[in-house]
Amino acid sequence: QTRSSGINAEYAGKLADAVLVAMAAGTFIYVGATEVIAEEFESPHDKWKKFFALSSGIVIIAFVTNWAESLEGRA
Repeated sequence: QTRSSGINAEYAGKLADAVLVAMAAGTFIYVGATEVIAEEFESPHDKWKKFFALSSGIVIIAFVTNWAESLEGRA
């Protein structure tokens, strides 16, 4: 086991990975929320269909995330 400044190297690698994934996800959500979604909802055409599609996507991702976390708990 290699120690650098009291931090386990494996832990530091996992931490760096988590930070980079969080930054990528945050950037994706920011761009989606400020550019894509805002532009789609500017026109009144099919606003409720777009809202339903957006809401359905959010719910599906929430279920998939919970399902994946439950699988990790079994391993």
